[in-house]
Amino acid sequence: MLKIDREHNKLDSLGQMKLTPASNGDGYDLREVILNSAGEFFAEIRQGLFLIAQDVQLSDQSDVHADLLALDAEGRSVVVVFERGTEQAQFVRAVSCAALAAKWKAEDFLQRLSKKQTADLQVHLSVDINGINQAQRVILVAESFDFESLTATEWLNASGIDMLCVSVARANTFHTDTEHLWCTPVSTSVTSHQAVIMSNGDSGLEVSVAEEAAELKSVSERLVAETEARQRTEEALRASEERFWTLAQLSPVGIFQTDAEGNYLYVNERWCDIAGLTQQEALGQARSTHPDDRDRVLNEWQEATEQALPFKAEYRFQRADGGTSWVLGEAAVQRSDANKVTGYVGTVTELHRVNAPRSSKPLAGQTPAT
Repeated sequence: MLKIDREHNKLDSLGQMKLTPASNGDGYDLREVILNSAGEFFAEIRQGLFLIAQDVQLSDQSDVHADLLALDAEGRSVVVVFERGTEQAQFVRAVSCAALAAKWKAEDFLQRLSKKQTADLQVHLSVDINGINQAQRVILVAESFDFESLTATEWLNASGIDMLCVSVARANTFHTDTEHLWCTPVSTSVTSHQAVIMSNGDSGLEVSVAEEAAELKSVSERLVAETEARQRTEEALRASEERFWTLAQLSPVGIFQTDAEGNYLYVNERWCDIAGLTQQEALGQARSTHPDDRDRVLNEWQEATEQALPFKAEYRFQRADGGTSWVLGEAAVQRSDANKVTGYVGTVTELHRVNAPRSSKPLAGQTPAT
């Protein structure tokens, strides 16, 4: 799952979190944020691809464009096409892009790269750089796919044309307004139509209706089984997440979650009580550490994040009401399936609190942190 960064119009890697459906009423362009974060998108869909270019016109004789053009480790060209209009139009455009890309020579790819990118590509490839583009692949990206597109995709796969359908959807993190992109490769295990052709004199050819009905029944049974399995997985995940949120609310210690850079994504009510902040004030780049401890804590936190190590330190929170809380902060690394650091989950235990003198006033403009 990827976090949508609207400010920079790109995607950031993030671990699993509880989601709720997001409204699409604002017309937000998912295509644009994926184009701006192609590397993160490729990693999320488990495709080891090297980006060559974006929005590529593949022939002077045609105005058809591939949204992304890449090379895989075996040197195959990969065209990525996003939905524009109907699924059928997208499908035709994708196949056309692959056919046009097949005509490219190695220099057509390399001339789009800098010297450093060319060197990086040589490391990426498992074949000689001059032998690239001996085969082609296609990745279709859309919010949903119809039965015909999936059937055609499987038929082309069986014919030696490598195609992958990826479903994308937008969602919000539970209890926050943080947006995420959910990317799911769609199974194309829809049995392709293997018609039985029978000679019938001069009257032409007929298709075995009985075999077609049997195939459709098999497809239906598999889809039902896959749907039930997905529902069981989602129910188990939802139950696990609900237990976490319940425990987080009842916990006597502060609980927080950050991204890989240390920006707060979630804090529970106890954390807010210790820091003297609201949840909204705490999210993002919080700055609640006492000025006398801030440099030391930030240095220790930076060292932990750079080396992907656990974090543990004693320090003070400078509360917005003028008081001080001595705390023990601890955090553990969160990693993705690809072993990439996606963030930290930790606790803050209050050791001692010193209330502000009665004459003290809340600190103006106080914004919280680590």
